[in-house]
Amino acid sequence: MPSLEADLQAHLLGDAAIAAQVADQAENEARLWPEERPADNRALPALVYHVIVCVPQNNLEGGAGGDSCLEQARVQLDVYGKSHDQAIGLRELVIARMRLGASDLSLTAILNFRSAGVDPETRERRELLDFSIWHKTA
Repeated sequence: MPSLEADLQAHLLGDAAIAAQVADQAENEARLWPEERPADNRALPALVYHVIVCVPQNNLEGGAGGDSCLEQARVQLDVYGKSHDQAIGLRELVIARMRLGASDLSLTAILNFRSAGVDPETRERRELLDFSIWHKTA
Protein backbone atom coordinates (compact mmCIF):
# COMPACT_ATOMS: atom_id res chain seq x y z
CA MET A 1 0.00 0.00 0.00
CA PRO A 2 1.44 3.40 -0.95
CA SER A 3 2.10 5.66 2.01
CA LEU A 4 0.97 9.27 2.09
CA GLU A 5 4.41 10.34 3.32
CA ALA A 6 6.31 8.56 0.53
CA ASP A 7 3.92 9.86 -2.14
CA LEU A 8 4.12 13.40 -0.74
CA GLN A 9 7.92 13.36 -0.78
CA ALA A 10 8.02 11.94 -4.31
CA HIS A 11 5.48 14.49 -5.52
CA LEU A 12 7.37 17.47 -4.08
CA LEU A 13 10.80 16.28 -5.22
CA GLY A 14 9.36 15.46 -8.66
CA ASP A 15 9.43 19.21 -9.33
CA ALA A 16 12.92 20.09 -10.59
CA ALA A 17 12.86 23.61 -9.12
CA ILE A 18 11.87 22.40 -5.65
CA ALA A 19 14.37 19.52 -5.78
CA ALA A 20 17.18 21.92 -6.75
CA GLN A 21 16.42 24.32 -3.90
CA VAL A 22 16.29 21.66 -1.18
CA ALA A 23 19.15 19.52 -2.52
CA ASP A 24 21.90 18.97 0.03
CA GLN A 25 24.99 18.18 -2.04
CA ALA A 26 27.14 17.41 1.01
CA GLU A 27 24.69 14.84 2.37
CA ASN A 28 23.52 13.64 -1.08
CA GLU A 29 19.88 13.95 -0.04
CA ALA A 30 17.06 16.47 0.02
CA ARG A 31 16.32 18.76 2.94
CA LEU A 32 12.75 17.43 3.22
CA TRP A 33 11.92 15.84 6.55
CA PRO A 34 8.95 14.57 8.54
CA GLU A 35 8.02 16.45 11.72
CA GLU A 36 11.22 18.44 12.38
CA ARG A 37 14.55 19.52 10.97
CA PRO A 38 17.45 17.46 12.25
CA ALA A 39 19.65 19.29 14.74
CA ASP A 40 22.76 18.41 12.74
CA ASN A 41 21.45 19.76 9.40
CA ARG A 42 20.34 23.37 9.62
CA ALA A 43 21.10 24.25 5.97
CA LEU A 44 18.45 26.27 4.17
CA PRO A 45 16.13 26.32 2.35
CA ALA A 46 14.35 23.28 3.76
CA LEU A 47 10.91 21.66 3.97
CA VAL A 48 9.29 19.86 6.90
CA TYR A 49 5.93 18.11 6.74
CA HIS A 50 3.51 17.03 9.46
CA VAL A 51 0.57 14.70 8.91
CA ILE A 52 -1.92 16.27 11.32
CA VAL A 53 -4.76 13.80 10.76
CA CYS A 54 -5.56 11.08 8.24
CA VAL A 55 -9.11 9.74 7.83
CA PRO A 56 -10.10 6.86 5.57
CA GLN A 57 -13.08 7.58 3.34
CA ASN A 58 -15.36 4.68 4.25
CA ASN A 59 -18.72 3.70 2.82
CA LEU A 60 -21.08 0.77 3.32
CA GLU A 61 -20.85 -0.46 -0.26
CA GLY A 62 -17.08 -0.35 -0.44
CA GLY A 63 -14.91 0.36 -3.42
CA ALA A 64 -12.17 -1.56 -5.13
CA GLY A 65 -10.92 -4.28 -2.80
CA GLY A 66 -13.78 -3.75 -0.36
CA ASP A 67 -12.93 -0.22 0.72
CA SER A 68 -12.80 3.18 -0.89
CA CYS A 69 -8.99 3.16 -1.28
CA LEU A 70 -9.06 6.86 -0.51
CA GLU A 71 -7.99 8.78 2.57
CA GLN A 72 -8.28 12.45 3.42
CA ALA A 73 -5.45 14.01 5.36
CA ARG A 74 -4.56 17.38 6.75
CA VAL A 75 -0.88 18.06 6.17
CA GLN A 76 1.20 21.00 7.31
CA LEU A 77 4.23 21.92 5.22
CA ASP A 78 6.76 24.26 6.78
CA VAL A 79 8.99 26.13 4.33
CA TYR A 80 12.21 27.50 5.84
CA GLY A 81 14.47 30.09 4.24
CA LYS A 82 17.42 32.30 5.13
CA SER A 83 15.63 35.36 3.84
CA HIS A 84 12.10 36.53 3.21
CA ASP A 85 12.58 36.23 -0.56
CA GLN A 86 14.01 32.71 -0.33
CA ALA A 87 11.15 31.48 1.85
CA ILE A 88 8.49 33.14 -0.33
CA GLY A 89 10.06 31.79 -3.53
CA LEU A 90 10.06 28.20 -2.27
CA ARG A 91 6.59 28.66 -0.76
CA GLU A 92 5.17 29.63 -4.15
CA LEU A 93 6.82 26.63 -5.85
CA VAL A 94 5.35 24.29 -3.22
CA ILE A 95 1.85 25.78 -3.54
CA ALA A 96 1.96 25.47 -7.32
CA ARG A 97 3.18 21.88 -7.14
CA MET A 98 0.58 20.84 -4.59
CA ARG A 99 -2.22 22.47 -6.61
CA LEU A 100 -1.06 20.58 -9.67
CA GLY A 101 -1.58 17.22 -7.96
CA ALA A 102 0.14 13.99 -8.92
CA SER A 103 0.04 12.97 -12.58
CA ASP A 104 -1.53 9.62 -11.67
CA LEU A 105 -4.10 11.39 -9.44
CA SER A 106 -2.82 9.49 -6.39
CA LEU A 107 -2.51 12.81 -4.54
CA THR A 108 -4.79 15.87 -4.83
CA ALA A 109 -4.49 18.90 -2.54
CA ILE A 110 -6.27 22.10 -1.57
CA LEU A 111 -4.51 24.89 0.33
CA ASN A 112 -6.52 25.66 3.50
CA PHE A 113 -4.41 28.55 4.80
CA ARG A 114 -0.90 29.89 5.09
CA SER A 115 0.94 31.96 7.66
CA ALA A 116 4.45 33.29 8.16
CA GLY A 117 6.89 33.94 10.94
CA VAL A 118 10.49 34.69 11.87
CA ASP A 119 12.51 32.78 14.46
CA PRO A 120 13.66 35.50 16.90
CA GLU A 121 16.97 33.76 17.64
CA THR A 122 18.12 32.53 14.22
CA ARG A 123 16.18 35.06 12.07
CA GLU A 124 15.15 32.17 9.79
CA ARG A 125 11.93 32.70 7.87
CA ARG A 126 9.16 30.10 8.12
CA GLU A 127 6.15 29.87 5.87
CA LEU A 128 3.46 27.49 7.17
CA LEU A 129 1.18 25.88 4.57
CA ASP A 130 -1.85 23.84 5.64
CA PHE A 131 -3.32 21.48 3.01
CA SER A 132 -6.23 19.09 2.75
CA ILE A 133 -4.98 16.12 0.74
CA TRP A 134 -6.86 13.25 -0.84
CA HIS A 135 -4.59 10.25 -1.26
CA LYS A 136 -5.25 6.97 -3.08
CA THR A 137 -4.05 4.08 -0.96
CA ALA A 138 -4.35 1.39 -3.66
